[in-house]
Amino acid sequence: MEHKVEPEVEPKVDRLIHHDHNTLTPLSDPCDQTDADGFLQTPLTWTPLFAAMRARENQITLTPEHLALIELAREFYLEHTLHLTNRALVKLVREHYGTEKGNSIYVQTLFPGSPARLVALLGGLPKPPFCF
Repeated sequence: MEHKVEPEVEPKVDRLIHHDHNTLTPLSDPCDQTDADGFLQTPLTWTPLFAAMRARENQITLTPEHLALIELAREFYLEHTLHLTNRALVKLVREHYGTEKGNSIYVQTLFPGSPARLVALLGGLPKPPFCF
């Protein structure tokens, strides 16, 4: 029986950055326009590398489950230009993935603290107005 190897989700950030004067700088980061909190100001320049870098900064190991919710929230924002609250995020996940994943415990497990804030941050969306 052949064992299928899953593709690596988190890009090897170390391969994509150079070490210059003890700082880490992306070699070609199109996502360099962030606010003081690290939120991307131009969502259309988002890349999975941006998500991986922000996830790493927030002690999150990016998985396909994380990326699925991030992409879902990005699609919603880009279509409606509305930020999701935690409750609205859970509802959106439930509508697309059912009750097994569409509950606050599942979403909180992936994005601890404030899921809506973390999804926006990793998803390259502007900072939600209700986040402090």
